[in-house]
Amino acid sequence: MRLISLDILSVFAIILASLASGCGKPESKWVQSLTFGQLSADVRCVEFTHDSERLITGGDDSLIRIWDVNSGHLEALLGAHSGPVLSVAMSPDDDLFASAGEDKTVRIWRLSESKEQRLLKYRGGDLGVWHVAYAADGRHIAAMGGGCAQIWSTDENSLETFLLGETNERDSAAAFSQDGSRIVTVGGGAVRLWKTETGVREREMALKGAWQSDEGACAQCAYSPDGKYVAICINRSLMIVDASIDDVRKEWVSDDKVIVGACWSKDSETVAVATLDGPAWAIPVSDRSQLRRLAFRDARDSLLSVEFSPDGKFIAGDGWWDCNIFDAERGERIQPRGAKGKRKYVNTHRYPFARFSKDGRYLVDTSNPLVLWKRSGR
Repeated sequence: MRLISLDILSVFAIILASLASGCGKPESKWVQSLTFGQLSADVRCVEFTHDSERLITGGDDSLIRIWDVNSGHLEALLGAHSGPVLSVAMSPDDDLFASAGEDKTVRIWRLSESKEQRLLKYRGGDLGVWHVAYAADGRHIAAMGGGCAQIWSTDENSLETFLLGETNERDSAAAFSQDGSRIVTVGGGAVRLWKTETGVREREMALKGAWQSDEGACAQCAYSPDGKYVAICINRSLMIVDASIDDVRKEWVSDDKVIVGACWSKDSETVAVATLDGPAWAIPVSDRSQLRRLAFRDARDSLLSVEFSPDGKFIAGDGWWDCNIFDAERGERIQPRGAKGKRKYVNTHRYPFARFSKDGRYLVDTSNPLVLWKRSGR
């Protein structure tokens, strides 16, 4: 009897240890919550409010739509731009949001009234505004287009504006530092660091070799959450530099695929990248960690965007065939409940993408109609 009792205790110990080891792993409970209405044109940008109650979208039809996330109801339809809306951004307090587009304007809207408050004209190039962003402190707004970056004060009584660089420098990506005091731009064969308050260029790092020629490149840049590094993507290459733009921490080059998306993990230890018609990768900043390839459910698919969930447990990416959600630790694809794996569309003029809400409860997939996934469990 004593031997049997010991065996039973051993079994229980193994079960408890197994349960304990799995406690830290994310559960794959992503359920299709609802679909938003069929749209007349492709969606080019989306933004959740910080409280995840509303979703703002902009599209090729020049319209901005405000959706109720809980019901999928269209609350407002705004038409002020004269061309496709390419970027939207929420202010830190959810009071205002900015929209930008091919018409070379940035428009500031009050969310509660669905009313335009301010019109800003972009002077940085002829190709419109590709990206708009608020600084974390809400005091400035930056626009980036096919030329250089432009910064405005968000004070409605201020006409302060700075054009960062000359239009012939062809900067094509920009990002605010975590505290909003600096902005980094990439393009024209260089990485440049600017002071937000004055528009003064503080530092410049010339790009060499394969980095120097970025004509027609898919350039991106992003500060790490801890503010120590900047990830820079140009064509097939990823470079991680320190925040002062003094030293290159790491370089990684894909085999023959252009990088079309990049994002940081919450702990600033990993950069996830998606490559056009190729695989996605989780690239560690430190050499102590291993490079991870993110596995597809369908070998024919290609991730065209990539994003970490706010808690760092998941990586989402959208492709021609599916919305993909990965376990960030293991790199394994999690099949969302309700996903059918059917081809959604073929459109070489638009990259599909997926975005997490800021609290990590939702994920929107920019197919047509828009699909909202909801996370349940831990």
